Amino acid sequence: MIDGKSTKDFLELRTPEADRVRGGSSHSEAIGVPFDVVGRDLHYRPPFQGFVDELEPAGDHYLGRATFRGRRFGRFVLTRIS
Repeated sequence: MIDGKSTKDFLELRTPEADRVRGGSSHSEAIGVPFDVVGRDLHYRPPFQGFVDELEPAGDHYLGRATFRGRRFGRFVLTRIS
């Protein structure tokens, strides 16, 4: 779990590759990790089945919970790149 880290700390971990990822159906291929969008959740396909990112709207961004087989192991903030 990433407790004790602020959003600013998390955003400093971005990479150039992650910065190029945009919304829409092509973003899963851009980073090489296939997933399906189910409602607001991202359900990863094999070999990452069991991993789900749960997204909750929070103003102009989303709060995310990274889960594996229903158990939370991390949190993150998802924002639109302009």
